[in-house]
Amino acid sequence: MKRFYVLRDESIIGATSTREEAIEMIRQKQKREDHYLLRAGFSIMYGEEEFIDYPENELSEPTFGELKQKFPHVPEEMIMNM
Repeated sequence: MKRFYVLRDESIIGATSTREEAIEMIRQKQKREDHYLLRAGFSIMYGEEEFIDYPENELSEPTFGELKQKFPHVPEEMIMNM
C-alpha cells in the first residue's frame, strides 16, 4: 500500500493515506511549536513500506549443547529456562 510519510527533522513521525492528511498533520505539529528559533523542518515522502525478513538460519535458536559450551559456569536448570 502506498502511503504519505510525514518527516520531522529527518525522522518519520507518521503516515497517512492522502497528501492532504499529511499536510494537516504537519500544520497541527507546526501550531504546537512555540519558539521561532527552534522550528523543526517538516517534509512529506510518498512511497511503499516493505518489510524484509531475516534469513532463517541466522536467527535459529542455539541448542542446549551450544549454550552449555558458551556458559559452562551456569547451572543446567538456568540454561533450560533461557
